[in-house]
Amino acid sequence: SDVCSSDLDVMKLEQGVGEEVYVSNVELPDYVHEGDNFQVKVTIQSNVDTEALVSLYSGRTLKGQSTVNLTKGTNQFVFQDVGERNGTQDYRVMVEPVNDTVSLNNEYCAFTQVESAPRVLLVEGEPGEGDQLAGILTACGVEYDQITPTGVPAEMSELVQYKAVVMVNVHAY
Repeated sequence: SDVCSSDLDVMKLEQGVGEEVYVSNVELPDYVHEGDNFQVKVTIQSNVDTEALVSLYSGRTLKGQSTVNLTKGTNQFVFQDVGERNGTQDYRVMVEPVNDTVSLNNEYCAFTQVESAPRVLLVEGEPGEGDQLAGILTACGVEYDQITPTGVPAEMSELVQYKAVVMVNVHAY
């Protein structure tokens, strides 16, 4: 009987690692409300001490830019932004180092969901009974609808648009 035999040659290819910088992570809140201030945390890895330009874009709009000194290892930076309009808010971080080998990993994309500001339903027993509470809500920047019990939505689907229902001199039923 014939026995098949073959030789297997293994050759290790040496590939030197050059000076390398890359964006490893961008942290955003899962969601924010319109007008909320929030942080965009950027993590950049580097195997070399080098200067770099770090830029944050939302869509095509430049939101922040900083020239930084990267050190070997993990480098973290924080940008500030504001929730603009209801929907998805996309972000792209770019790092442009003085010393770098591969530029394909110098961008990182992330997003957050921007939701409308929460509303409160203020139900008052008689017109005007909730005015004092309404003044407090206004002073705190809380959006609300002020109605009497006859105006309360009958369907749950209409009530779920409110973050809370506050009743002034109104029976719970």
